[in-house]
Amino acid sequence: MTIYIRRKALIPEGETVVVKIMEAKQATGQYGPQLELDLKVLKGKYAGQRFKDWSKLIVDEETVQPYIADDTKGWEVVVAANNGDEKKAEKFSDPKEVEGKVIMGQTCIRGKAKKRNGLQFGTIVAYRGDEAETEAELDELPDDEDDEEE
Repeated sequence: MTIYIRRKALIPEGETVVVKIMEAKQATGQYGPQLELDLKVLKGKYAGQRFKDWSKLIVDEETVQPYIADDTKGWEVVVAANNGDEKKAEKFSDPKEVEGKVIMGQTCIRGKAKKRNGLQFGTIVAYRGDEAETEAELDELPDDEDDEEE
């Protein structure tokens, strides 16, 4: 059996990308609880490329419950996933609620080794598409399930 090497090129910093949230979950990392997203680029030169992104969650000192604070990257993601509707976003309670949603933002390069992409805080917004395009049409794009993670 032959094993091949498959490397992914990073998406350059500052590229605007339309991404689908393939999976969302609460994770615990080096910096405490986080909202972890598995994102897939849906359109353009980087269509099909996947990357993970994380948003810090705040922990309530009294209840020890994690939450998404206003004016954070996690808040931007939840608002964007709710088509920019803050009232709907305020009802968020489970990361699974944002799965399958399409959002957009600008890429950044993250990690100590600068070897992974992320979405830049301050650029994440609802994706409204072109006039002739609907979220249903984006859903029809292949998922490329056999793509490997970094």
